[in-house]
Amino acid sequence: DSLRTAALHRLTPRLGLGARPSPSSVVAAVTRHCGGDPNAMHYTLFGPAPATDAELLDLAHALDYIERQVTSD
Repeated sequence: DSLRTAALHRLTPRLGLGARPSPSSVVAAVTRHCGGDPNAMHYTLFGPAPATDAELLDLAHALDYIERQVTSD
């Protein structure tokens, strides 16, 4: 949850979203910016907590990728 919360805190201002955007608003904005599958984006940003260290590492990489795409403009 900490990784996702921190990423969302950094992403929402960059995407022009308000202080408490809905998950669907965040997913739509990130998907417009980065492309990809909205369902996969929702899972990355709001899915269940990783069950293993490998899943945690994958999540960290996915969030980092999203942030890099959003901040590259």
